[in-house]
Amino acid sequence: MNIQRSAGRAFVAFFKYPWQFILYSLAAMLLSAVTLGILAPAMWLGMGGMFLQAADGVKPSAEGLFKYIDKTLTLALMGFIAGISIITGLILLLIPGLILAALWFYAPYYMAESGAGIMESLKLSAFTVNKNSLFGHVALVVSLALILAVGFNTVVLSLAAYPLCAGFSAFLFKSVKEG
Repeated sequence: MNIQRSAGRAFVAFFKYPWQFILYSLAAMLLSAVTLGILAPAMWLGMGGMFLQAADGVKPSAEGLFKYIDKTLTLALMGFIAGISIITGLILLLIPGLILAALWFYAPYYMAESGAGIMESLKLSAFTVNKNSLFGHVALVVSLALILAVGFNTVVLSLAAYPLCAGFSAFLFKSVKEG
């Protein structure tokens, strides 16, 4: 898990095309809110994919943002199942919820990239996290949650926090998948 490299690549990609990422972040957040979160996982994955494209020199586009729109229902269902499990873990005791959030961090990426089903995606994600430091991923989940929480306090900060966290997550998934 190469956190420093993934974060650096996300910042470089963001500052290469800042206005495109800000505009598409606004669109993604509005669409996610209007659909009561149903489109949120697809928008998040699309935003991450746009960062991967930007790193390859491709200018971000609306097509990139909507790349995973065909997987919306299965991503939303998986998000619902994982969300209920994580929230239950957080309510019962903080640590189990954080561990579940960390274990299933990559599940949407596996579903989107390989077309795996819900349970298979959750298993692949847990395997990947266990192979690459469970406690490192718990710290990562807490850090990303804090960054997004602080970022969403103001509209201006959210337009930077959302795409940077999505881009960072995509680069991190790519690094653990390859290495």
